[in-house]
Amino acid sequence: MSDPTNPGAGTSLSSLLRQMQDQFDRSERLNSQLSELVGRAVSPDGMVRVACTADDPTHEVEIDPRALRRGATDLAGSLQEAARGARADLARQTDDLIREQTGGGGPLALPHDPAAAQQKLRHLNDLINSGARDTNLMFERMRRQFGL
Repeated sequence: MSDPTNPGAGTSLSSLLRQMQDQFDRSERLNSQLSELVGRAVSPDGMVRVACTADDPTHEVEIDPRALRRGATDLAGSLQEAARGARADLARQTDDLIREQTGGGGPLALPHDPAAAQQKLRHLNDLINSGARDTNLMFERMRRQFGL
C-alpha cells in the first residue's frame, strides 16, 4: 500500500507498524518470563523453605517436622523470615530480567513489585494492541476508499 504522491509514506507507516508489533512481542515475552519467576528462600535455621510467585506469595511452603516441635512464635518467625527472603529473591529476579530485557529504563521501566510489573506489562500490551487495531482499521478504510 503506497501513496503515489508520497512514495515514502507507505514505508514509514509499515515501519511504524513493524516497530509496534516488535514492541508488543517483546512485552509479551517479558510478561511470560515474569510469570514464570519463582522467588525462593530458606529460614536462617534451615527448617523452613518458602517459594513465591508474583501471583502467589506462598506458592510452596516446606516445614521440617523438627520445626513443629518448637514454639509457635519461633516457627512463625522462621516462616516470616523465609517469606520475606522469597519475596526479596523474586524482586531481585524481576529487576534482573527487566534490566536485561529493557536496558533498565525507557517506557518499559517497571515497578519493583512483580505483580505490579505484570499488570503494567498487560496495560502496555493493551495499549499497543488497541493502537495496532486502530491503525489496521484506518488502513483498511483507506484501501477501500482509494481502491488500493
